[in-house]
Amino acid sequence: MAFVREDLLDRSMMALLEVLPEELKPVHTYFELTYVGRILSVRLDGSVIRDNPLFSSDVWSVHEKTLNGESRTNNFAGAAHRKLQEAFGVCHPSVWKFIDGLRHVQHMADAELERYNVGSAPAPKRRRYLNREPVAFLRGIANNFLMEN
Repeated sequence: MAFVREDLLDRSMMALLEVLPEELKPVHTYFELTYVGRILSVRLDGSVIRDNPLFSSDVWSVHEKTLNGESRTNNFAGAAHRKLQEAFGVCHPSVWKFIDGLRHVQHMADAELERYNVGSAPAPKRRRYLNREPVAFLRGIANNFLMEN
C-alpha cells in the first residue's frame, strides 16, 4: 500500500480484501486501523469516510517519492547492509570474501561518485506497475519485495 496513490488507497484496500486469504484478513484489519483509519461511513457515490489513523499516509506512503526519484527510506544503514550482503553473496563470508566484498562495494561507490562529479545523470528508476488494477499492482509490488531476517 505504500506505493499506491493516496486517491486510490480506499479502492485498493477494498480490492485487496476481496482476494485476500482468510488467514491474512487480520493483517489487513490491523493495517487499516493503524495506517488508513477505520471506515466510519460510505457515501452514496462510493467514497469512504474514515477515522484518523494512528499514522497518516504522509508518514508511510512512498508513492510520490518513488515518482520523484527520491529516497523511499531514511534507513541508509539498511541500504548499505543490503549492498554488502549482495557483494558477499553468502550470509557468513570468510575473511577473504569479506575483504573482497568491501573492496567491490568501495570500488562501486568510487565509480558512482566519479560519475556524479562529471555530471552524469543517475540511471532512471523503473516504473513498471503504475497503471494497473489494484490487485495486479499489489501483486507486482509483492513479487519484488524481499523479506530479510
